[in-house]
Amino acid sequence: AASGFVTGISDTSPDSLVGIATFYGIGNGWNSSTEGKLNHGLSKVNKNEMLKSVNALFADGGTSPQKGLEHAYSELQKAEDGNKKYVILFSDGDVMGAVLDRNGEPSDSNDKTETEASAVKLKEAGYTVITVGLGLNNETATWLGEKVASAGCAFTADTAEELNKIFQNIQSTITQSR
Repeated sequence: AASGFVTGISDTSPDSLVGIATFYGIGNGWNSSTEGKLNHGLSKVNKNEMLKSVNALFADGGTSPQKGLEHAYSELQKAEDGNKKYVILFSDGDVMGAVLDRNGEPSDSNDKTETEASAVKLKEAGYTVITVGLGLNNETATWLGEKVASAGCAFTADTAEELNKIFQNIQSTITQSR
């Protein structure tokens, strides 16, 4: 779905600036943590480079969305044009339950609060925050929709087909509203 999104943007809006930041777990067991990484800085769409970045993504361990949102904010602050700005937060599981300690609690109790704060910061800067969740539980889907996404910009999917349709609709909306 993300590859299709990149291909669609490169075909319909090749002058758009696009970047990729991730948030994922590293390590395992009690030594695991979650880090954010800027995989591809905000730049004009280079389909081949971006597809390499997308194809290198994988799901592994913890989920701390704020770490990806912080990179998005930093990159968007550098873009000094009059175009609308969008952040797409894509998560493939239970945001708060991805890494558990012995009591079944999230490994970092600040993830939820910090993610909400990062989303507010993006929205206050005038950026639209879109959330896309695959296989989320109801609690996480509701939280993303009510506390993280901009109004009307939270989407969930249970299948790859649904996910592809969501990304196609987002790509179409973004390129038409430029």
